[in-house]
Amino acid sequence: QSVKFALELEDIDEGPEFEEQKAIKMLEHYCRAKDSESITQIVESMKREVVAKGEFLWNLGNRGVSAMLLFSGSVSVFLYDEEDKSSNVVLNKPGLFMGLRSMVLSEKHLTSARCEEDCVFYVLDEEAYK
Repeated sequence: QSVKFALELEDIDEGPEFEEQKAIKMLEHYCRAKDSESITQIVESMKREVVAKGEFLWNLGNRGVSAMLLFSGSVSVFLYDEEDKSSNVVLNKPGLFMGLRSMVLSEKHLTSARCEEDCVFYVLDEEAYK
């Protein structure tokens, strides 16, 4: 299904005017119900944000206040063990939805996340979620 998803994204033209259309396709990938009108409304309530290379999206222990759909770029997620030693995983797959659980459950993040290059996100904040 990931290959099909990637091919569907490739079928959409490039350029700023097509970003929302791609974001809708990305979000459809996560939604069980394929109600395109509802998905379009969700994407329209999201804010487009550009985050610079080296900026942290959140740190370990921060309360989740938003969910972020990675549109472009790559993010390192730092995982910590009992001794506070970290290891990281680089995520660079457009369409990844990050931070949703922490936001929905008002939990603290169990990781830290940093942009490895300039990234574009579509962000769903708590207010838009409710």
